[in-house]
Amino acid sequence: MKSLKNQIKNIPKKPGVYLFKNVKGSILYVGKAKNLKSRVASYFQKSNSLEASKRLMVTQIADLEYIIVDSETEALFLETTLIKRHHPPYNIIMRDDKYFIYIKINLAEDFPSVSLVRRIAKDKTRYFGPYQSAKIVRLTLKHLKKIFPIKTCKNKPEDPCFDFRLHRCAGHLTSPASRSEYQAIIKNFIHFLEGRSEGVLVELRRSMSEASKQQHFEKAAEARDRITAIERVLERQKVILRTNDNLDLISLVRERALAGINLFAFREGKLISRKNFILKNIQDEKNPFLLASFVEQYYTQSTEHPKQVIFRELPDRREEIEKLLQLKFKTAERGKLFQLLKLGEANARDALAKSRVEDEASQTQLDQALADLAKFLHLAEPPRRIETYDISNIQGVNAVGSMVVFEAGLPKKSDYRKFKIKTVSGANDPAMLAEILQRRFGHLAETSPAAWPEPDLIILDGGKGQLNVVRGVLAKLNGARGVPAEHRFNIPLAALAKRNEELFLPGKKNPILLPPDSPALFLVQRMRDEAHRFAIGFYRKTHRRQSIKSQLDEIPGLGPKTKKKLLQKFGSVSGIRQASDKELTKLVGSHLTEVIRDSLGS
Repeated sequence: MKSLKNQIKNIPKKPGVYLFKNVKGSILYVGKAKNLKSRVASYFQKSNSLEASKRLMVTQIADLEYIIVDSETEALFLETTLIKRHHPPYNIIMRDDKYFIYIKINLAEDFPSVSLVRRIAKDKTRYFGPYQSAKIVRLTLKHLKKIFPIKTCKNKPEDPCFDFRLHRCAGHLTSPASRSEYQAIIKNFIHFLEGRSEGVLVELRRSMSEASKQQHFEKAAEARDRITAIERVLERQKVILRTNDNLDLISLVRERALAGINLFAFREGKLISRKNFILKNIQDEKNPFLLASFVEQYYTQSTEHPKQVIFRELPDRREEIEKLLQLKFKTAERGKLFQLLKLGEANARDALAKSRVEDEASQTQLDQALADLAKFLHLAEPPRRIETYDISNIQGVNAVGSMVVFEAGLPKKSDYRKFKIKTVSGANDPAMLAEILQRRFGHLAETSPAAWPEPDLIILDGGKGQLNVVRGVLAKLNGARGVPAEHRFNIPLAALAKRNEELFLPGKKNPILLPPDSPALFLVQRMRDEAHRFAIGFYRKTHRRQSIKSQLDEIPGLGPKTKKKLLQKFGSVSGIRQASDKELTKLVGSHLTEVIRDSLGS
């Protein structure tokens, strides 16, 4: 703890984000602070009033990291990003397996295109969201294209898409008048997404009337059809607020280690969306703390903020969060809004029940898969930690390997490892596996806190050849250690052959064929596929770097520092080719610019 105290002593009194880590380097908790030094130090004071779970966390802290930012607002956004990325066990987690999805309108284009994205960029675009279901948003856009012929393709305006022929994409009529008409369509589409449907109808009725006066009857008919479509949509939408206010209603219910959140979003008095969320890691936390954690995580990712957010009880740090997020919090204790909050609680309770059923069903299936696997492989008990290995290369070039880890039937990505093959030349997958396992088992023999845990089962992508090689590595390592038999590595092994999904076991002549509908087979295949995906990704990255390096190495007179400059500036060989002579000359001089052009053929 002395080194930790020294770290705390040197923390600056500035806003930022701090990360607590355990002895293995895993992140336990992510927090933000206006004053990093004061906030971090408070965890280790005897007079602190931490909840039981946080007191337990403090006993596990072995290291910390902090990131200085310019303001509290930046700290809030960074904290949310890091929580979402790392899912620390002592943070309140808004369960969301994927990033939210957003509707993106690229206003930088002459004919703005509409697309779905997972992340927001700082560019000349308009975003709507976040939405939870990509399927529902895609279906909604499909229907809205019948009302607003927006451009959802990547084609250039002069290259008409199939939707253009169906009159569902007006982004390919390239005359100045057509551009103006398309901009009006995009404007109305944005207003509709904002909930300003009445304004859209007024504009369409005006356009229909104007087109009729000028005897542009086809254009008037299009406007009439859009008006009819919007009115049908609005008929199905129940208007339940008498005011035209923009507000969100947030309801909270909790049950044991989970909490459910329901959010009703009203725009201009109309209910435009309902979203449910599950919060994890809520033990020992009061409702106001949970609400504060939720609104910080949600509204830092939301693109459309309401004027007010309504609760039954207010979040912690109300004024601080209102100021940071530019929101206004209020409570409702009676009337229509109170009834809606109670309705939201019913929705949240239902979402919580569904989540629990899904989790229990999923866990039951995983438990069954592990039990079946133990039975088929003749293991004493179901394996908790399973490591799967794969090799990726083309004719032995840029060979790499992967280790993926599943615990209790689920991926543990923090324990995944990548290996560059160092000692094997040519296409020799078994020898490459031998190198990887030799290095991996070296970590197994360590006695430090950072030692890699011993697996209960190792699965190899391959057949008997790979299996025999790994057995040899284990035997060699045990012999080198010179330890009694009871302390030797005695890890169960299996190799999965792709052709017939056969499992080979040590000392068994014939492979095992798992039943085709067996949960154990699905689990083994999933682990094998994950190891393959991880290895392929690393191979492609390595190959790409090597390819770039090789091409630049062939340019005479280009030293390592200059290569580094070029890649930092232009990102790739393709980027260097596309750079202007002026840009290259400024960076490397006129002579090298000419040499680069000759060598890269640009």
